[in-house]
Amino acid sequence: SYVAFWKDAAMRCQQSVLKLFLLSLQPPLLHHLQSADRPAVRGVSVRMSTQRGDATLPAVSTLPSREKIDAHVVALYRFAVKGLASDTLQHVHLGHGDTFPYDRRWAMLYAKKNSTFDPQRPEWVHKENFLCAFTANELLGSFVTSFDDSTQQLTVRKRAQPDAQPLLQASLVEGDGRARVGAFFSEVSGAELRVVSSTSRPHQFGNTRAGVSASGDTRTIHIVNQNTVAAVSARAGVPLDASRFRANVVLGGALPAWREFEWVGRTVRLGSVTLRVLSRTVRCEGVNVAASGGAADVDVPRLLNRHFPEHGPYLGVYAQVIGEGDVRVGDTAAAIGDNVI
Repeated sequence: SYVAFWKDAAMRCQQSVLKLFLLSLQPPLLHHLQSADRPAVRGVSVRMSTQRGDATLPAVSTLPSREKIDAHVVALYRFAVKGLASDTLQHVHLGHGDTFPYDRRWAMLYAKKNSTFDPQRPEWVHKENFLCAFTANELLGSFVTSFDDSTQQLTVRKRAQPDAQPLLQASLVEGDGRARVGAFFSEVSGAELRVVSSTSRPHQFGNTRAGVSASGDTRTIHIVNQNTVAAVSARAGVPLDASRFRANVVLGGALPAWREFEWVGRTVRLGSVTLRVLSRTVRCEGVNVAASGGAADVDVPRLLNRHFPEHGPYLGVYAQVIGEGDVRVGDTAAAIGDNVI
């Protein structure tokens, strides 16, 4: 009938308007669901019931299953002792679950916190228990250190006198050498320290619990996008370098700023290594001093919160190796799957 025709037309019109409205809500809805402790929401399909029928919305994916972006590795770093300077690498081979060779294998534990770490049963320990960038950024930034894989020896020099004789050279795999390192940094910091490492299983003194939560393993790979750093630097009007953020892998090329946040919960490939990205990296006072040392010249967490409130105090991501391979400076980098954790 004439009346039935117009009722049906009105109902269809209402459903169309509802679909358009729900589609407009999807991006902020997804943004709201994402957090630092959960992987990014991907491929969400929303089905809404109404009194007049169901409106099914198409799946949302902010990235294709395989990216077509010219992104590549621009730098590789290893930090043998938590809080000390990095060693620059050109190539690493990584097995399943590995981190970079010797990365944060040792740490300088405050003696008054001895009970927090057992070398026979190593567990993740918060950075406040160590002399590190978080607790002594300017002090540790005043030294240049290097670690030799072949001798497993740490060398310490004063940053203001890089060509002078070393202040200290000691083996980190020998008890006497660790005692000498502990004594040196105890003297310069004014706090009694003990150099510790695991004696029972591979262990990394990292800043994040993301690895433990994902697989029970402390070892992770820290990744920073230099284009994100450049975006922060440009908006804040402060010169920043990616090395300040103490990453293992620095990515560059055409990778858009902040794109790495959309990798959380996905698998990525660096060279021939496959990784699962676990979480974003929350920043702390440890990166308020540049990798080149000096005084704390910028409050990075405050800067991020002020200029990028949509992201908060986060820059970089943590990942774990799930597929053995090699990564070299210059290798390509790309997200390859939507395997949500």
